[in-house]
Amino acid sequence: MTDFNWTAWIGNLVSPFAIVGVVFGWFPTIAIMLAIIWYLVQLYESHFMQTRMGDRRLRRMAKLRIEIAKLEALELLAHPVFTVDKVVIAAAVAAAERVLQAARQEASSVVDQAKRDKIPPDETY
Repeated sequence: MTDFNWTAWIGNLVSPFAIVGVVFGWFPTIAIMLAIIWYLVQLYESHFMQTRMGDRRLRRMAKLRIEIAKLEALELLAHPVFTVDKVVIAAAVAAAERVLQAARQEASSVVDQAKRDKIPPDETY
């Protein structure tokens, strides 16, 4: 595998020395701030955090899809074809319910697939 990252290794080796150097007065205080920022970036880019953020993003997308389906259903009910025919309204209600059910199934399948795969989103190297 070619997942070896020289920048990460160098940063992880230099940061503790920077912290120790600031404690003993060898470096200015800015060095410890840079080391802390380095560790925070490393935590943010970790597999655990990326998976958590991806799961949260998928749940948010599923909720938005359900919300869109509800809005489409309301639109179908409000403007069924500009007539007041009960058959048309019943068809619009049935279509709105089908759209809402399909959105719920799609959202649940996306969330289930993400839980099964546990693939971190948008990994860039």
